[in-house]
Amino acid sequence: MQSRVPRIVSLPPGAGAVALLADALRAPDGPIAPIPDASNVVSPTLRAALLAAVDVTNPLPDDDTAVVLSTSGSTGEPKGVRHSLHALHVATSALHERLGGAGDWVCALPLHSSAGFMTVARAVFTGTQSFGCTSLGGAEPFTPAVFMAASEQARNHGSGRRYISLVPAMAQRLIHDSAALAELAAYDAVVIGGQAIPESVTATLRKHQVRVVLSYGATETCGGCVYDGLPLSGVQMNITSSGQVQISGEVVMLGYRHDYEVSELSEIRGLRSFVMPDFGEIDAQGRLRILGRADDVVVVNGVNVSLTAVENVLTGVGIDAVVCASDMRVFAVTSAPVAMAKVAEATSLVQDALAVRLDFHAVAEIPTNASGKPDRQALLHHLAKGI
Repeated sequence: MQSRVPRIVSLPPGAGAVALLADALRAPDGPIAPIPDASNVVSPTLRAALLAAVDVTNPLPDDDTAVVLSTSGSTGEPKGVRHSLHALHVATSALHERLGGAGDWVCALPLHSSAGFMTVARAVFTGTQSFGCTSLGGAEPFTPAVFMAASEQARNHGSGRRYISLVPAMAQRLIHDSAALAELAAYDAVVIGGQAIPESVTATLRKHQVRVVLSYGATETCGGCVYDGLPLSGVQMNITSSGQVQISGEVVMLGYRHDYEVSELSEIRGLRSFVMPDFGEIDAQGRLRILGRADDVVVVNGVNVSLTAVENVLTGVGIDAVVCASDMRVFAVTSAPVAMAKVAEATSLVQDALAVRLDFHAVAEIPTNASGKPDRQALLHHLAKGI
């Protein structure tokens, strides 16, 4: 085995990063590791943590690793995840088969994350095109105007079919703009994942004939591997005795960059298998339903509280909010107006179901981390100033 280390592909803020990553994938010169440059959403501290996760100083443990992707670090220090070129091709082929064929991808998600990276990889591997949003890397906020500009490029210069991947927070920004909604409806698929999407958002999109495809996966599974509850071709899923989702198939990672104790990674019937950090169930039709994260349980006043469980209660009464918690209180934070009657109903339900007090707070905008997901720590820091 040759001594191989990942080559950093530095991704500057802005749409230009898409071409840089695509070039690195078209002409691979050994394994790569996409890392964002520092920006207003990627602090020097976070960038240093991402660099440490992919580790460009020590040799890789195999000859198969083609890319090292970093996890977001939203639940701890980022980890470097090793994938083979074969796994990336398998994931690409299976998704395009599900969606109805290869197409161009509009890239709106961070390119160092698995979701953003795969939008570029899918286009490179199938000879189609990828078009970047100018908001990439925190160059500017993601807005309907930013989406419309990238979408227009894809419409005018693309090869036909169009796809885009979004996280729920991005979709929420677009549903309030009539032109953006109409443009989304022209896509062959709008893939949404990364976290639970409020039913109100899904309902609005589908009401306007947007072809919504709900994605579930992780960096460890080449991004999305279960769509609308059903696994891609070649992917198997089951529920462990502890109630967690287990994914098996060629899309599962080779391993982590560092020598972690990876109890979640194993082999089942000759296939790599990974236990996800989520509780789930599979219904009679074979569809997966996520019940909550196994790692989002916090202790509040001595009581174990699942933040996902609180969010599920809120969704059940029609409230879209991000939940965070200190050691004393649980906070529901929303950027949309909520009627006092709804607040009272939700507070009572959470108290009854989970035995914790719920405090509501309104903010102008929900902060997000480098992966585009709500930043619970930033919310807590913001709330602490006013508590």
